[in-house]
Amino acid sequence: MNRRPPRLEDSDPLIPRDPVTEPTVREGREGREGRERRAPDPAKQVLSARLAGRHERIGVAEFRSVLRRVAMGHRDALLGLDRFDALTEGSLEAVARTVWGWRAEASESWTDPDHTVDGMRRAAARIVDVARRGGRIAFATSRPASLLPLHTHLVRVAITAGADIAIGTQSGEFSAAGHARCRLWWPDGVAVITDGDSIVADVGLRAAHELLFAVEMPDLVVADRGFAAGAVRAGIETVAFADLDAVALGAEASRGLPVTVVPVQDRRPPAAYRVLAALANEASAAST
Repeated sequence: MNRRPPRLEDSDPLIPRDPVTEPTVREGREGREGRERRAPDPAKQVLSARLAGRHERIGVAEFRSVLRRVAMGHRDALLGLDRFDALTEGSLEAVARTVWGWRAEASESWTDPDHTVDGMRRAAARIVDVARRGGRIAFATSRPASLLPLHTHLVRVAITAGADIAIGTQSGEFSAAGHARCRLWWPDGVAVITDGDSIVADVGLRAAHELLFAVEMPDLVVADRGFAAGAVRAGIETVAFADLDAVALGAEASRGLPVTVVPVQDRRPPAAYRVLAALANEASAAST
């Protein structure tokens, strides 16, 4: 019996595959079958992948708790960012509506998939623009189980466009997620937190400082959560993948800081982010 796994068409799990477009079959004039592919709707793909729409973890009560903690200046809710006077629960809710397209339906939080698509298109355009000018870009993720494949795909997009990727060997030691001795390593050009045995998920408040210490100063940081917030605080242009509980990043963007927010649920399976990889590919192709 053949127990080998099925052949994979490509080693990159986030390169879009043909089945995403769901081909339709039509009858040709001579009776031959032809294939006519419908252009995929990115917003529908985002919704189907549950990167937007009904939030799986953060209901209305949980979200208002996040708003309250950010407004009160809790460091973890702020992701290490500095609180500013205009931060109120009302102003933060307005940010959520503008950046995420947030709305409440009974006890559930909903976000708009069009906002995710628009954010990713703007983010990809920034990555490609900086790369084409030979800029140095640093990539980092504190949600590796979900976002590491997307980040590694974006590294390849950036390299193809001419970027210099900011990579270290390993950082100094710091504590994270209950581990006393963690470091940053750079698999495939993306900074992740490791305890030496496994990759660790952590908000990244301490790790953000180590990232900027370990690499040459980047022109752009592409990251999420504490990594993104650390770059913003350092005055570096940032592309930030941000879930609702990272609303503080949206608040910084609303102040006019150089932050491009991609509003997205950040705990989905890696393949769910294939549509975002496709949007990055579009931006890369459009720049050539």
